[in-house]
Amino acid sequence: MPRGVEQPRGAEQSDEKTNILIVDDMPEKLLVYQTVLEELGQNLVTVQSGVEALRQILKLDFAVILLDVNMPDMDGLETAQFIRQRKRSAHTPIIFLTAFADEMRTAKGYAHGAVDYIMTPVVPDILRAKVRVFVELYRMRRQVARQAEEQAKRAAAEEAARRSAFLAEASRALTSSLDVAAILRALTRLAVPSLADVGFTVLSHDLAEPGHAEWAWVQPDSEEVLLAGGPLRVLGPRTSDLGPDENGSGVSSDLPDPCFPAAVQRVLATGNPEYLGTRKMVREDSDSSSLATDYYPLTTVDWMGFSLKAGLVLPLTARGKTLGALVLALGPSDRSLGPDDVAMASDLAGRAGIALDNALLVWDIQENDRRKNEFLAMLAHELRNPLAPVRTAVEVLRMRDTGVPELNWARDVIGRQVTHLARLVDDLSTCRASRAARC
Repeated sequence: MPRGVEQPRGAEQSDEKTNILIVDDMPEKLLVYQTVLEELGQNLVTVQSGVEALRQILKLDFAVILLDVNMPDMDGLETAQFIRQRKRSAHTPIIFLTAFADEMRTAKGYAHGAVDYIMTPVVPDILRAKVRVFVELYRMRRQVARQAEEQAKRAAAEEAARRSAFLAEASRALTSSLDVAAILRALTRLAVPSLADVGFTVLSHDLAEPGHAEWAWVQPDSEEVLLAGGPLRVLGPRTSDLGPDENGSGVSSDLPDPCFPAAVQRVLATGNPEYLGTRKMVREDSDSSSLATDYYPLTTVDWMGFSLKAGLVLPLTARGKTLGALVLALGPSDRSLGPDDVAMASDLAGRAGIALDNALLVWDIQENDRRKNEFLAMLAHELRNPLAPVRTAVEVLRMRDTGVPELNWARDVIGRQVTHLARLVDDLSTCRASRAARC
């Protein structure tokens, strides 16, 4: 810090120089101002016209502008007016320098954005003192802005760390099982209460019923998270049953159309997320990157002892197919679905869609294997039925020797082939029972 410039209390020491713009059409005056202000140790920019001043304004930010009122072509008042029209320099302090000033010119100068007038010839101490004040104020504003930026970066880093930890835990929970019901249960438990007061999942109506529908909600009085699950009632075109019944199992609905059921069906049909609440619903169109807004008022609905006021419906997609939907609803709490919450919920839904797709693939494999085993069991049973009388007939033939070599040879061939076929049927049954790798 140059000697003679006081550091404002609470401000950090900094060697960063600020810019000071001096505008005067007379070179000898510019030299005087430079000599007076050199003691401040700042970056002095001198120009001789209003046009040149405006060029400098476009390139640099200034702590203060010293502007001569009387200049040819473009005077100081007109220059100040143009400076104020630019957003970035609209609040830059302007000190007018003039050899004379009456009330009319003074009022006009203040109307054009002047913060002070200094009569020329200037008194060096007065000029330095006034410029020093604005330099210190500029530095303080810069320091506050840097601190705010650092705090914003720190908050963003903390939010990113929280989001990463949440999504890492979500990945572990969603991939810990290949059971559809367990994945749905883990998904709803992750969503509540981290993202919403109420959450549930539902599968698309074109899927079979390999699992359960899962609900989770925060008890209003105790803030305890409760879970409910039951046999999955697949959401069909006319089905509006999306909630747990009084016993906490099965599915029944206290949410009348056109609230969550209609929104869920739209999401399953289009694969686009939907926001529902007292404000506008935002939906991203599948054929466009723009956001379309529609108004879907959600009437406050009493459910499980408290009222739902807004919601978010996200598709569970994988390999270009919508497998189901994750529904998040807000109760009477003060929370809201901010951009960070929506981004985290979308990421959670994407990971859940992949986990659900893997579980459904495994379920398909297991189902196909079960059907294969049933077919093999039926095949073995049906093959044994004709083998038993054929083997009995061969034994009867062996008890009576015909004395004809050709007949004896034919009987023996039949006996050997029946025995071989019986072994094949036994091997088929053993293979089905043991599920050996060779099957």
